[in-house]
Amino acid sequence: MIWRGLSDTNILVERNRTVQRLSVNVRVGYSTTSGLTLPDLASVQMKCILRRNGREHIIFADNLQVLALESMFFTSIECLQHPGYLSLMSGSISSLPYTYGQHLLIDLKSPINLQGDDTLSLEVAVTSAWLPSPAMLSFASGSTIEMVWREAIGVETFIPVIRSKYIQAGISKVDEAIGDDITSLAFINTQGASPGSFLTDATAIIQQMTITSDRYNINDTLDRMIARRRAQFETQGISDLHGFSFVLIPEGECDQVKVSLQMNALNVLVSKNVLVWRTYIVDKTTVARSARMHEKHDRRNTNKLKQHLGETA
Repeated sequence: MIWRGLSDTNILVERNRTVQRLSVNVRVGYSTTSGLTLPDLASVQMKCILRRNGREHIIFADNLQVLALESMFFTSIECLQHPGYLSLMSGSISSLPYTYGQHLLIDLKSPINLQGDDTLSLEVAVTSAWLPSPAMLSFASGSTIEMVWREAIGVETFIPVIRSKYIQAGISKVDEAIGDDITSLAFINTQGASPGSFLTDATAIIQQMTITSDRYNINDTLDRMIARRRAQFETQGISDLHGFSFVLIPEGECDQVKVSLQMNALNVLVSKNVLVWRTYIVDKTTVARSARMHEKHDRRNTNKLKQHLGETA
């Protein structure tokens, strides 16, 4: 499905397939190749709904910028943070518009098996604010956002969901009870970062973080948070491109999760800081389907093994 130009609203509906990763290709036509600014992906609102057995399960509901920053945290996040990493598309070097692209991915981290009357609806609303500068408005018709679900392999053992909570501007303390069945937790700051920029106390968003749960109990200063993140990447430069975004719980399921953040209130801007966590839903339909599919795969694997043993006997 492709969203075009200044504004567009559309719905992508999937049936009778297995999906997990949403591929997003952003193409913007510029009137110049210098002084580029990033498209405002916060202006692309997305809502994904699984409809099954008369019930609706919201898989995620947020803007493209936050969803991509969280999902791509440990991969190719550079193109989301600095225009120097935009890709000049082939065929646009010698003639206007100069088309630059971003290749993004939203990964649910677990497959969804769509069967029978199941539908997975992706509702996307794009406003004109996503285009980066007035200089390229004449090329709006050639600027597009394309989204497609990639085919996946696997058995759905639960319904994966992504939840988010925005932090109020000018606040100095955040206390949030995230809850149970939490598989990851991130703090996403969307103000961006430049290569070689310094993360200082004066520019800091978070000053202190405390997490309690049945598994993790963490109490970190900003310095320790930055040091922990730098250990997760090959270079300091790539780590620092994440600015003041951090993965607070990287992996492993946790219950009774509570997070407390001491904030630098002067630097906490409107709609620029958000807690994003992953959890899941388990219902009778999912459990029954999973059991049947595992049984089917087990039978197939057993028969295949018997065939191999017969051939080698």
